[in-house]
Amino acid sequence: FNTTTVVTFPFETFDRGGMHDASVNTGRLTILRSGTYLILGRVTWDSSAGGTYRELVLYKNGVTLLDVSDTVPSSAFAPSQAIASAQSLVAGDYIDLRVFQDFNSTDRTIQNVTAAARFSAVWVST
Repeated sequence: FNTTTVVTFPFETFDRGGMHDASVNTGRLTILRSGTYLILGRVTWDSSAGGTYRELVLYKNGVTLLDVSDTVPSSAFAPSQAIASAQSLVAGDYIDLRVFQDFNSTDRTIQNVTAAARFSAVWVST
Protein backbone atom coordinates (compact mmCIF):
# COMPACT_ATOMS: atom_id res chain seq x y z
CA PHE A 1 0.00 0.00 0.00
CA ASN A 2 1.54 3.29 -1.09
CA THR A 3 -1.13 5.20 0.85
CA THR A 4 -1.91 4.98 4.53
CA THR A 5 -4.21 2.06 5.28
CA VAL A 6 -6.33 1.77 8.42
CA VAL A 7 -5.50 -1.35 10.43
CA THR A 8 -8.73 -3.18 11.26
CA PHE A 9 -9.42 -5.10 14.44
CA PRO A 10 -12.40 -7.45 13.98
CA PHE A 11 -11.81 -8.87 17.47
CA GLU A 12 -11.33 -7.56 21.00
CA THR A 13 -9.15 -8.76 23.84
CA PHE A 14 -11.15 -6.52 26.17
CA ASP A 15 -13.10 -3.30 25.78
CA ARG A 16 -14.12 -1.43 28.90
CA GLY A 17 -16.83 1.08 28.15
CA GLY A 18 -17.38 0.28 24.48
CA MET A 19 -14.64 2.30 22.75
CA HIS A 20 -14.40 -0.26 19.93
CA ASP A 21 -17.01 -1.88 17.71
CA ALA A 22 -15.89 -5.26 16.31
CA SER A 23 -18.37 -5.13 13.41
CA VAL A 24 -18.60 -1.45 12.29
CA ASN A 25 -15.58 0.86 11.81
CA THR A 26 -13.33 -1.86 13.24
CA GLY A 27 -10.23 0.32 12.93
CA ARG A 28 -11.55 2.99 15.31
CA LEU A 29 -11.43 3.64 19.03
CA THR A 30 -14.05 6.24 20.01
CA ILE A 31 -13.28 8.44 23.00
CA LEU A 32 -16.08 8.37 25.57
CA ARG A 33 -14.57 10.64 28.25
CA SER A 34 -12.59 13.84 27.63
CA GLY A 35 -9.03 13.90 28.94
CA THR A 36 -5.47 12.83 28.29
CA TYR A 37 -4.99 9.35 26.83
CA LEU A 38 -2.00 7.12 26.31
CA ILE A 39 -2.50 5.58 22.88
CA LEU A 40 -0.60 2.38 22.08
CA GLY A 41 -0.37 0.49 18.82
CA ARG A 42 1.63 -2.40 17.42
CA VAL A 43 1.78 -4.35 14.17
CA THR A 44 4.07 -7.01 12.77
CA TRP A 45 5.14 -6.69 9.17
CA ASP A 46 5.76 -9.58 6.81
CA SER A 47 9.46 -10.10 6.19
CA SER A 48 10.57 -8.26 3.05
CA ALA A 49 13.59 -6.26 1.96
CA GLY A 50 11.56 -4.18 -0.52
CA GLY A 51 11.31 -0.44 -0.07
CA THR A 52 13.14 1.74 2.42
CA TYR A 53 10.70 2.28 5.30
CA ARG A 54 7.47 1.29 7.02
CA GLU A 55 5.29 3.70 9.00
CA LEU A 56 2.82 3.25 11.82
CA VAL A 57 0.60 6.35 12.05
CA LEU A 58 -2.04 7.61 14.53
CA TYR A 59 -4.89 9.80 13.27
CA LYS A 60 -7.67 11.65 15.08
CA ASN A 61 -11.12 11.92 13.48
CA GLY A 62 -9.77 10.57 10.20
CA VAL A 63 -7.84 13.72 9.26
CA THR A 64 -5.54 14.97 12.03
CA LEU A 65 -2.12 13.34 12.17
CA LEU A 66 -1.20 12.69 15.82
CA ASP A 67 2.06 10.73 15.68
CA VAL A 68 4.29 8.60 13.43
CA SER A 69 6.69 5.70 14.04
CA ASP A 70 9.14 4.66 11.30
CA THR A 71 11.10 1.44 10.84
CA VAL A 72 13.13 -0.22 8.10
CA PRO A 73 12.10 -3.43 6.33
CA SER A 74 13.85 -6.74 6.93
CA SER A 75 13.99 -9.90 4.84
CA ALA A 76 15.57 -11.85 7.74
CA PHE A 77 12.56 -11.68 10.10
CA ALA A 78 9.07 -10.23 10.48
CA PRO A 79 9.71 -6.93 12.28
CA SER A 80 7.31 -5.65 14.92
CA GLN A 81 6.66 -1.93 15.10
CA ALA A 82 5.12 -0.01 18.00
CA ILE A 83 3.88 3.49 18.72
CA ALA A 84 3.01 5.23 22.00
CA SER A 85 1.60 8.74 22.21
CA ALA A 86 -0.03 10.86 24.92
CA GLN A 87 -2.85 12.96 23.48
CA SER A 88 -5.55 15.31 24.76
CA LEU A 89 -8.88 14.11 23.36
CA VAL A 90 -12.54 15.05 23.82
CA ALA A 91 -15.57 12.80 24.06
CA GLY A 92 -16.69 11.88 20.54
CA ASP A 93 -13.21 12.00 18.98
CA TYR A 94 -12.07 8.79 17.36
CA ILE A 95 -8.58 7.56 16.68
CA ASP A 96 -7.29 5.05 14.18
CA LEU A 97 -4.02 3.26 13.56
CA ARG A 98 -2.69 3.25 10.00
CA VAL A 99 0.21 1.63 8.18
CA PHE A 100 2.25 2.77 5.19
CA GLN A 101 5.06 1.15 3.24
CA ASP A 102 6.91 2.65 0.28
CA PHE A 103 7.33 -0.56 -1.71
CA ASN A 104 4.76 -1.26 -4.41
CA SER A 105 4.10 -4.92 -3.72
CA THR A 106 1.91 -7.23 -1.70
CA ASP A 107 3.82 -6.56 1.55
CA ARG A 108 1.32 -6.36 4.32
CA THR A 109 1.04 -6.37 8.07
CA ILE A 110 0.02 -9.48 9.91
CA GLN A 111 -3.30 -8.21 11.22
CA ASN A 112 -5.36 -11.25 12.10
CA VAL A 113 -3.00 -12.93 14.54
CA THR A 114 -3.98 -11.92 18.07
CA ALA A 115 -0.37 -11.40 19.23
CA ALA A 116 0.70 -9.49 16.10
CA ALA A 117 -1.52 -6.38 16.12
CA ARG A 118 -2.67 -4.33 19.08
CA PHE A 119 -4.41 -0.99 19.54
CA SER A 120 -5.47 0.65 22.80
CA ALA A 121 -6.27 3.97 24.43
CA VAL A 122 -5.86 4.34 28.18
CA TRP A 123 -7.41 7.33 29.97
CA VAL A 124 -4.73 9.00 32.12
CA SER A 125 -6.28 12.22 33.48
CA THR A 126 -8.68 15.09 32.83
